[in-house]
Amino acid sequence: MNTIGISLALFQSLSILCICMGSLRSVCLEEEQSVIIPYISNRNGQFVSDLNNSTSYQYLYISFKWKTGLHTLQLQKSVQSLSNIHLTWDDGNETLSSSFHDECSYQGNVVGKAGSVAAVSVCGNLNGYVLTTGYEFVIENLDDDYHKTGLHKLTACRVKDFNFIQMKTNNKSRHRRDASDSKKYLEVLLAVDPSVVQFIGKEKVESYVLTIMNIVNRVYKHDTLETDIEVVTTNIFLMTNTDVKAVYVKNDARLTVDRFCAYMASHPRYAVGSKHDISVMITRNAIGPAVRRRPSYRGYAPITGMCNPTRSCALIKDEGFTSAFIVAHEIAHVIGVYHDGHGNDCGGREFQYSMMASMVQSTLHHYWWSRCSNDRIKQAMPYLTCMNNNPLEDPLKGVSDPLGKAFNLDDQCRYEFGANHISCRSYYGDLCDTLWCAEKSNMRLCKTKRGRPLNGTPCSSGKYWCMDGKCSYHGHNKPRDGKWGEWGSWTSCSTDCEVGIKERSRRCNNPRPAFGGKPCEGDDKEVYTCSTGKECKEYSDLRALQCSALNGIPIRGRAHTWLAYQKEKGQTRSFEDMDLEDGTPCTYENPNNICVKGECWKVGCDGQMNSSETYDDCGVCGGNGSDCKLVKGTYERMFTYERWPPKYERILVIPANSRKIVITEGQSASHFFAVRDPAYGIYYLNGNRRLATRLKKIVMNGAWFEYENQYNRESLKSLGPLRRPLELMMMPQNKYQKARVNYEYVVKKDDFTFEKSKYEWVYDHWTDCSVTCGDGSQHIVNKCIDKDTKESVIDDRCLYVGSKTDEPVKCERKPCDAET
Repeated sequence: MNTIGISLALFQSLSILCICMGSLRSVCLEEEQSVIIPYISNRNGQFVSDLNNSTSYQYLYISFKWKTGLHTLQLQKSVQSLSNIHLTWDDGNETLSSSFHDECSYQGNVVGKAGSVAAVSVCGNLNGYVLTTGYEFVIENLDDDYHKTGLHKLTACRVKDFNFIQMKTNNKSRHRRDASDSKKYLEVLLAVDPSVVQFIGKEKVESYVLTIMNIVNRVYKHDTLETDIEVVTTNIFLMTNTDVKAVYVKNDARLTVDRFCAYMASHPRYAVGSKHDISVMITRNAIGPAVRRRPSYRGYAPITGMCNPTRSCALIKDEGFTSAFIVAHEIAHVIGVYHDGHGNDCGGREFQYSMMASMVQSTLHHYWWSRCSNDRIKQAMPYLTCMNNNPLEDPLKGVSDPLGKAFNLDDQCRYEFGANHISCRSYYGDLCDTLWCAEKSNMRLCKTKRGRPLNGTPCSSGKYWCMDGKCSYHGHNKPRDGKWGEWGSWTSCSTDCEVGIKERSRRCNNPRPAFGGKPCEGDDKEVYTCSTGKECKEYSDLRALQCSALNGIPIRGRAHTWLAYQKEKGQTRSFEDMDLEDGTPCTYENPNNICVKGECWKVGCDGQMNSSETYDDCGVCGGNGSDCKLVKGTYERMFTYERWPPKYERILVIPANSRKIVITEGQSASHFFAVRDPAYGIYYLNGNRRLATRLKKIVMNGAWFEYENQYNRESLKSLGPLRRPLELMMMPQNKYQKARVNYEYVVKKDDFTFEKSKYEWVYDHWTDCSVTCGDGSQHIVNKCIDKDTKESVIDDRCLYVGSKTDEPVKCERKPCDAET
């Protein structure tokens, strides 16, 4: 896999942490508690059954009475965890792991309440979070005997009307991406410490934390978040006191996070059965310093670090289901999102309830994702490749295809109108056109909600079912393999010069796979190289541009400049979490080979894939070297200067398109090299009059250079090609030492950069006037000299640096006699 390497190794070793503070219940105007008995109902709230057998349904209505009103939740199973979640814990000297199915998580809304939301866990009891007009509800089972009594505790928090929040978010005109390849999956390991297990109870803790994660998933599904992210719980790790002792530092969240990250990275057993992208530790212990009159700390996490095992983690202070918003907030930090108003223009009261406000006040009543958060997430996603894989191999496992296959007409009538309803027997039209139902006590009176039965509902003999409003023959439901549709059109070339890429896609819909049939084989996308045949007039370093996206990340209170780096075995650590964008050169030495989907594709200099065409020594595609010339020489000089510090002295201009560049010192000396960009005056190497390093590998104007200084004897080498000119400079250090520098590089024969920088014409003498009397002309005669030594050389050396003679000028002599 080709990745961006970043030369600032500090990024790997530091923990850039975010402190999240504030009360999550600050908008509660009035709170009261009640006892309720929720039950499975139809859409109208009529009783169907108790909660004991609720998890077998993909769609579900649950009702409860509160005060004088009836509230009915319209729910659908939430795919926010793997079908087999692993629960891991230690028992003495043994580590145990058991898998269980999460059949309990549902999401939905309150029937008849626009803008309402619900995120609950339903496993024989009801736990979760509901927002309806004017109120937030937290529902929990009242005691361990709920299977018999059905009693639950409802905590109602009266809040301000939230229509203004809905207006605010709806006016953003944001649209979630629809393309399947844009969906991201965030796999989460939850590490639950003993303080949470003791408070909640071991028998309830799985359901409790999954309810929290259900709400987290709901937050990442909000309409204001433009990136499609599925939060998936893969593993729940019940920490022991020994585990906590190894990571937890009282009132020191920073150190706790550092230790937790290291601890999880060094214990791969905690990901038994499934991998994860981020580890989240949940505790009820204090995580921040106890300071009077300051909000308590709710969460800590590094800013950036997702997909990096040593940094992808977060610490959460558990305070109930509302802690889900802290989890969502901290996960966003690890993705790379900053607080609103910190380094961006999303600050002020307008953003106080945004998900990334510095003081988290978001609840189901008040939350949304700001434009700045959206921009940052979209900027980070291309580099977070660990979120591309889909862990939900069969996300609707247990749900028949099509859905209606498991529910006959009587079942659907019971769910729609109540337990005493069945399919209407008096209706003689197509049963699949409209769902007609009747009460058992009055079969002649039929009613409908004008909806069709579900596709797949049996409608005649065993070989007929409803499909798109018609009773259709389906035979024996033989597996139908998918087949590809037609390829779409090629996109335009990604670049208007040199080599780029173009792509096209197709869909598996001709037909789609059904009834257990195989999906289409092969790729749904083709990528190919393209070339306009033009040379790029302006060079753009794509690798460096992608590294520069990290320049805004503050480390130790200040920003840094991030440079592209090619890592080799045994060399400096680098940050390698990001795949390069498609079309980026794999290396600087061979810019034709390009990165596609994290792999390096071989491309010839003719722009064709797998072509054997290569450049010769001076960059001629398919050339044999006959157009090349070797520029080779030695620079020798004694430096004289009166004041300290001395100035840089220019040794050589290395022209654009140079290859096989080798520069060495002929003898040990205290003077040292420096390299400058003549266009901008920027020093890439050894600027500020000081020797910064003894060994360095660096990109300079599109070429990968290796610099070494061993015992005051320097060398600078590169295979090229150099994309823009560079100036080789020298900083004098001792006027009694001679500088001796050997240099060589290869360019095309028609490149005269060396001659123009090495030699010049200077004044030598005037010619005599062309006449002895009257008006004539004369001109200056120049001589060719070496710029460094100021000595005269043969005129051929200055052949390409201008004319030996200047324009003639008028000269006058005495008037000519008439006789002559």
